[in-house]
Amino acid sequence: PMVRGSGLTVQLADPSRCTLCLECVNRCMFKAVYLKGNVPELDELKCMGCGLCVSSCPAQIRRLVPGPGIKETA
Repeated sequence: PMVRGSGLTVQLADPSRCTLCLECVNRCMFKAVYLKGNVPELDELKCMGCGLCVSSCPAQIRRLVPGPGIKETA
């Protein structure tokens, strides 16, 4: 079945705080998060904005933000 994105994307706040637990890589069902060197990276084309990588990050360095063309509401 087709999956529709949420309109959100993931923003990485401070990569230096990453503990390399790889929870974000393991939890991403769309394979949008991958390890590049010693930092998990995000493939924005694959990211559906589900938030699993955000909620599973013990270092809390990820957050969901509006994607391109989406206005942020206060």
